[in-house]
Amino acid sequence: MPILAISRAVRFSPDAVSRDARVFSAVVARLRTGGFDVRLYDEDEFAASPAIAHPVEAIVHMARSATALQRIANEEQRGILVVNSATALLRLATRKALCHALSENGADVPPFLTYNIGDTYRGGFPLWAKALRGDAPAHCVSYITSAATFRTYLQEAQALGVTQFLLQAPQTGILLKFYGIAGTAFARLCLPSNDTPEMRRELEKRLCSPDAPTLEDVIKKKCHQLSEALRLVCYGGDAIVDEQGRFYIIDFNDFPSYGLFAEEAAASIAQRIIEKLKNRAPLSS
Repeated sequence: MPILAISRAVRFSPDAVSRDARVFSAVVARLRTGGFDVRLYDEDEFAASPAIAHPVEAIVHMARSATALQRIANEEQRGILVVNSATALLRLATRKALCHALSENGADVPPFLTYNIGDTYRGGFPLWAKALRGDAPAHCVSYITSAATFRTYLQEAQALGVTQFLLQAPQTGILLKFYGIAGTAFARLCLPSNDTPEMRRELEKRLCSPDAPTLEDVIKKKCHQLSEALRLVCYGGDAIVDEQGRFYIIDFNDFPSYGLFAEEAAASIAQRIIEKLKNRAPLSS
């Protein structure tokens, strides 16, 4: 039976098209090397195609649209292996739902509130403004410094059809990117691409500790635990580490491009899928 591989539509990651394609293509190549028949779809093509008429062994995907995710979830509910779980992604379709899920599973999340076009905002600045839904255009995330820039942001977002937002307090500290694959030893931390030598030295000081486990170990373990709880095998995101060594999750993404670790991640993802398939009972016909 084939594995369906469904890539992410360009509109959901316009600045990361080549990076997304690199890791996804590498996963597909690894699965094919393992002897699997992998059939490629773009998520919009898949969403518009007729219902799947033939047996499918698994679906690996980077889809974001509600239509594509619902179709994938239908297959998942029939017992098909799906990575990442489309049912979980539909449950986490808004950033509010994601923030609540992270908090409920023990993560520190900066304070947030939801905002609709037409509401009166009485809070202060600066703040982060993000489209409430995860399938909104990728660039509907902005750092807002004043009421004037907030009005401009809302006008531009509304022109794109976005009317609901999550507003989040900025967190002071060093920005850290994390990547992982649940059920494996793969877990990586790094600074963003615009880091400086000073940032690297300060982060190393905050992560290292004479005590065991180190903060680095704690962050990796916590992110793995969150991925298991949220049912997101392939994950990545952003965290802030403050001066006291406390870390806050400010973003938790499904199936990222994995940055500098793309090839290594692809090998782990493919191996994890193969292991899951070997350990599953055959579907009844």
